This record gives sequence, C-alpha cells and structure tokens, in this order.
Amino acid sequence: SIHQMTILQNEPEQKSAKEDIKKYESKLSVLNKAQDYALQTMAADYSAEGGVADDYYDEDTSNYSYDSGQLKAKWSKKAPHLTDEFYNKATAVAKRIGCDPNALMAVMSSESNLKANIANSRSGATGLIQFMPKTARNLGTSTQALRNMSAEQQLTYVEKYLQANKKMAGFKQGDKLDSGTLYALVFLLGFAKKNVLT
Repeated sequence: SIHQMTILQNEPEQKSAKEDIKKYESKLSVLNKAQDYALQTMAADYSAEGGVADDYYDEDTSNYSYDSGQLKAKWSKKAPHLTDEFYNKATAVAKRIGCDPNALMAVMSSESNLKANIANSRSGATGLIQFMPKTARNLGTSTQALRNMSAEQQLTYVEKYLQANKKMAGFKQGDKLDSGTLYALVFLLGFAKKNVLT
C-alpha cells in the first residue's frame, strides 16, 4: 500500500537523522568537557597568579570605589611593578570613563598582564590594552613610542582610546560601563552596546 511505501522510504531518512543526532550529541559532549576544562584551568591560573577572580564582582555598576589605595591593595600582588602614581591615575581615568577601576585593571591585565612594554610579535599590538599600530597612529602616537612609555604615561592613551570608542558605540559621557562592556570597547567595539555574556 501507499502508506507502507512511505514508511519504507522514510526509514533511510530516519536512520540518517538518528545518526546525525548521535554525532551532534557526541560533539556536544566534547564541547562541554572542553568548557569544563577551560573553566577549571582559568580558575587555577587565577589562583596561581594571585588573581582577583575570587574577590572581584561587577554586578553593582552604580557604586564604584574610586579610592586608589583600595585599588593598589587589590592589585599590587599581581602587579608589584606599578607605582602609586599609576594607581592614582588609573582611578582617575576609570572615574572619567565611568567604570569600576577594578574593571579597567582587569581588562589591562587580560590584554598585557599590566605590562606597558609588552608587544605581540605577530600583530605588532603593544602596551596595556595591546594597541594595534594603526590605532596608535590614530591616537597620535606609535607602538614604538608606547613601548617606551611608563604604564602611567600610557594610561593617557588608554583613556583617549576608550573615550573615543565609548562615544562611537553611542554611549553618553555620564553612562556607566560594566566590565563586559568595557572589554568590548577594547576588543570588539561592534558588541559594546549589546549584551556581553562572556
């Protein structure tokens, strides 16, 4: 009958669909294991480096502490090379940008381990937020000049870059930025006014 023929014709399709589902489930299992491994590794790395993973939260974007002494107390173990002047300036920059100073430090730590003279040999990206050569030129400097600056001096260009990107992304001067948005302004400007999940 026609009904039996339809079932017979659908059997290969059903078998193929079941095989596809098994493949997808297998791939999903591998991805979940990779995600678990990555999260465990990151947590271990933060602990080993004296990071701030356990004591840094950014849920409340309305009440940042702009106390440079507190900022230094939280970050000096991870970055003993930074001066009091750096922490004073980083706090002032964060206040003008409208972000938690800890979020600014976290972004710079992620990009450069808070080292102003660090450079990527492949891309030429340099400094605290890994300025690309073209970006440096647009800011009126060069990656070579940035490499020769102290971390404190480089903060001037970090602020200039973030203020320009904040405006370009459509934020107003007084808008507060959470850490995800701040990182997007550095790394993926097109996503800066969208929900940043990771």
